[in-house]
Amino acid sequence: MGSATAELDLNELPRMEWDWIANEESDPTPLLNELRERTWIAASDRGLEVFRYEDVSRLLRDRNLQKQPHRIMNRVHEMGITEGPVHDYHERSILTLDGDPHVQARLPLSAFFAPRRAERHREAARSIVERAIARVADRPVIDVLDELGEIIPAEMFCHLVSAPPELGPTAARLADSMLTPLIERGTDRTAEHVAAYHELMDLLGELLAERRRTPGEDVLSDLIEMNRDGKLTEQDLLDQAGMLLAASIDNTAHQLTWALGALLGEPGQWAAAAAGTYAPAQIAEESLRHATIVSSIMRFPVETFEYKGLTIPAGRPVFLHVRSANLDPRVFEEPMEFRPDRTMRPGPINFGSGAHTCLGQHLARLEMQEFLTQFPAAFPDAELAEPLRNSYGPFASRVRRCVIRLNAA
Repeated sequence: MGSATAELDLNELPRMEWDWIANEESDPTPLLNELRERTWIAASDRGLEVFRYEDVSRLLRDRNLQKQPHRIMNRVHEMGITEGPVHDYHERSILTLDGDPHVQARLPLSAFFAPRRAERHREAARSIVERAIARVADRPVIDVLDELGEIIPAEMFCHLVSAPPELGPTAARLADSMLTPLIERGTDRTAEHVAAYHELMDLLGELLAERRRTPGEDVLSDLIEMNRDGKLTEQDLLDQAGMLLAASIDNTAHQLTWALGALLGEPGQWAAAAAGTYAPAQIAEESLRHATIVSSIMRFPVETFEYKGLTIPAGRPVFLHVRSANLDPRVFEEPMEFRPDRTMRPGPINFGSGAHTCLGQHLARLEMQEFLTQFPAAFPDAELAEPLRNSYGPFASRVRRCVIRLNAA
């Protein structure tokens, strides 16, 4: 990827000084906005930081920039998990792999989550959201993450595997125990993480046995058919189903919750949403752009390469700031404003790009569309009972509390 711009020196790049641990509850957006307007790239203690939409999008698609499996497994090792079935599960995970092994790991679920096939689950998403809203309708105050954000994608997982929706709370708990300890880099939940893995494998074994007895139009039935055709091993079945649970619930739960909290912070937009002013796709895409839970995506150049006059050495960590890119005024007019009626071409890049594009993004969008249109219509007078509380990590941000008063009027 060459360029006619003057050659840059890594040692002369602007610096990004930000301690993610010390600033966990401080929103880095003002700093990112300032840096993005000064430079497309900066250096930090952790590597190189890329801020602008064009560059983040292009570098996400560059196959020379990959994950490094040992870096991800280091996080598992930090938790004290250095061998055994939990260690091996993460080593085989689609979230860990890169290159050809990653491509092969994606194939079993790729067809099921293609856009047209995902759209078939629209009615299920609508019903799941309707049920969730009905369960809290008589409550004066609710905690959105616990009572809606986690439950909606958990029940969607149940739908995808033809399990009863009553399994939703268990699925949500297991997804949190499997993923959050890895994201938040704490070691105090290692025992919980290991126990959740064994419980999950037992649960998935039961669900697979049930689908073998009564096949249906669901993910597990598809995977079982591949197993019968010799395309997947028994271990592959469990790995794919486990990945589905972890990937389909946790991030969607926080994205749904943050989007709703952000929308409530814009009273005029909340009223417009409650009145049905916006199409479902409009409000979902603007919520993804404006309330992005993805902080940055880390990649490593396999080979030294040139980009915009800068020589980036092989192995040098490159952090692609998704949140900053989604707020780039070069792409989005008045980006700090929440405007669901804006023209969205190109759109937000929350789900990555290139080889690592999120398989479940179309289902996540369906859930957001239904949630962000149905909920304001059901509770037009809702308001935040307390300020939305988030934590800001180096790779993903999380909702700590989103407490809503449902009928404030």
